[in-house]
Amino acid sequence: MLMLTGTMDFSRVLSLAQEVSSAAAAGAKYGIQSTARSTDLAAMQTAAVNDSDLPGITATAARVCRCSSDYAAINCVASCASGSKMTYVEVSTQATYTSLMTWPGVQRPLVVRGKAILQAP
Repeated sequence: MLMLTGTMDFSRVLSLAQEVSSAAAAGAKYGIQSTARSTDLAAMQTAAVNDSDLPGITATAARVCRCSSDYAAINCVASCASGSKMTYVEVSTQATYTSLMTWPGVQRPLVVRGKAILQAP
């Protein structure tokens, strides 16, 4: 019975991890559709949450700009001293999972996180 419960818990955590990662990817894909959408952080977060049917899933989104020469983060309205400016959207998601049993070394509830980073236009 213990092995069956452990297998079920492990399977549920893996399924949850796939779901939160997929939701993060959906939010980021929304953000890379256009320059205007890459600045609409609330819509990216909504797209991520709506992609999943998990209760209590949360999402955060950010628009990050970096220089191609040294990958240093810069303000998105600034320009790079050398190299070109690259714009990315980052969407992070998380959901909690309460295991069927208490397992040694595993916190309960467990926070499962997903993250997607895509280059924006």
